[in-house]
This record gives sequence, structure tokens and C-alpha cells, in this order.
Amino acid sequence: MDHLLPLLPAAGAPGGAGQHLLNRLPYTVAAIKEALCMFPPALVMRGGLPGVSLVDAHGNCHSTAGTNIWHGPCNCLGQTLALLDVKITLVLAAREFDVRHAYDEWDALHPAAGVEHVNGERAYQTMAGGGHPVDGYPCRVSVRA
Repeated sequence: MDHLLPLLPAAGAPGGAGQHLLNRLPYTVAAIKEALCMFPPALVMRGGLPGVSLVDAHGNCHSTAGTNIWHGPCNCLGQTLALLDVKITLVLAAREFDVRHAYDEWDALHPAAGVEHVNGERAYQTMAGGGHPVDGYPCRVSVRA
């Protein structure tokens, strides 16, 4: 995305300039979709049973509980517009701000006796009405220089 940021028009520029660049962000779209799968904005536990998994030809284990569906009868009609809105918001925010996790600071202020990492990740999902990163994802946001 960084290579496209200089090409984008300034905030508040007349509409239409640079809109085709949003379609040149395949990794950004993949990251958005993966983030929505990992941290859904609403509880989307569909089908499947806890403890039941599918194993593919490579031996990878996939849980059937909580599967996020992008196509088919459960597909959201407003998905295309919502994805466009998220891409625009993400690109504009990435142009202006740097976001860094602050789990080290959080852990120093709030020592935990429980699990701190899941699959090597500190920002693992917790279920609280929907998927949320543990401890609300403490972070530091700074304006890009």
C-alpha cells in the first residue's frame, strides 16, 4: 500500500481522482477479509460443532465452528459497498497515521495469570458478543512525519 500512497489525491480533493487505485490493493483486500474472519464485527457462529474439525490433504486441521462465509446464501448484499468503504478508510488512515501495538506497556500495567499468546500471536481473538482482540488491542497511534 505504501507505494500507492503518494499517488492518491490529497484528502478533500475532487472525487474521481485516484479511485482506480483502490482496485490495485489485492493484499489489502486479503488482509481486510482475513481480519474480518479472525475478528468478525458480530457473532457469526454458523453451523459446525465445537470440537469437530476437518483435515485437508496436507494434514491441516480446520474447525467447523465459527466458519466465516463470503459467498452463498449467507453472503451480505452490501458486502461490496462495505468493502469499498473499509478500503477507502484504511488507505486514508494509513496515509496519515502509524499504529503500533502496546501490549508490552499493557502487560506491565496489567499482569495476567492466564494465557498471553495463542498460536504465537499476542492479539488473539476473544468472544465477547463478537470477535475482539484480547485486551481490546492496546496501541499507540502517531501522526506520520
